[in-house]
Parts: sequence; C-alpha cells; structure tokens
Amino acid sequence: MTSTLTPLQLFAAFFKIGLQGFGGVLPWARRVLVEDRRWLSEEEFLEQWSLCQALPGGNVTNLSVAFGRRCAGPAGAAAALGGLVTAPFFVFCALGYVYNRFGGLPEAEGVLRGISAAGAGLIVSTGLRMAGSPRMRSPLALFAAVTFVLTALLRWPLLLVLGLMLPVCLAWVWSRAR
Repeated sequence: MTSTLTPLQLFAAFFKIGLQGFGGVLPWARRVLVEDRRWLSEEEFLEQWSLCQALPGGNVTNLSVAFGRRCAGPAGAAAALGGLVTAPFFVFCALGYVYNRFGGLPEAEGVLRGISAAGAGLIVSTGLRMAGSPRMRSPLALFAAVTFVLTALLRWPLLLVLGLMLPVCLAWVWSRAR
C-alpha cells in the first residue's frame, strides 16, 4: 500500500469517488483505489473493506478515514473524508431543488427508477469482481453465502442469523487454528 500520499492527493481521489458514485460508491472506491491509482492491491482493499464493515457508520466513509489516516495521518483522514462528502453534498442539494420543482412529473419517476437499476447493477458487478479474489474462495465464503441466503432470500431477521452464524464461524476458525 502506498503510504506517502499527500492530503491533496487523497482529497482529489476521494472527491472523484464521491462524485462518480453518488448513492453507491463501493464500485468506484474499488476502481479508483485498486485499478486506476493502484494504491491498494485487491487483497489490501478487501482487508480494509472488511475492517470498515465491522465499524459503526458508513462503510466507504470508514474506508476513507482509515485509508487516509494510514497514508497521511489525521490530515489525510480529514482530506479523504472531506473529498468523499463534498461532491455528494452539492449534488444532493441540487437534486433536492430539482426534485422539489419537478418531482411530481411521471418522467422524473422513470428517471429515478433507471438510476436505481444502474446502481444495483454496479453493486452486483463489484460483488462478482470481489468474489473472484483468493480470500473469497476460502471455505469461509460458504458462511457468507449461507448468511446471504438466510437474510436476503429467506428474510430471516439479521440479529437471529448473526446469533446463529457467529458461534458456528468462530468454532470453525478455532478448530482450524488448532
């Protein structure tokens, strides 16, 4: 991982991520950090992403702070977070004005449906790319798949699924470590 980035470089990269991925930035964060700028390998990105999912708050927001701090200290964390939220803030304000003025039109409803479908496609595409990594080909990926099926497809309550899966996963990892 690159550790000699300036706050300005971090701000610019996360500004690009925030502007491109308004409403769903994971695909853009991965593309910018792994593919475009090559600041992280695929494995490093997954490692950072896994940590940031365990923290409270928005996952990509956590990623910007963690990555920024790791590269340029507190100033890097502030710059990355500032870059991530600046563009969406202004886009959100502009969209709010436009929606307030034209939101009742049937055409506006169709546009919003199309945008949400494109966003869903980006998330699925990123998930498939990330699934190809060596970490996701481990036996632990089976636990992730079972959790997905129970919560997303069978609609079991998340706390129940986590309460069931956590001890099973911990026991499996503990048995493998012995």
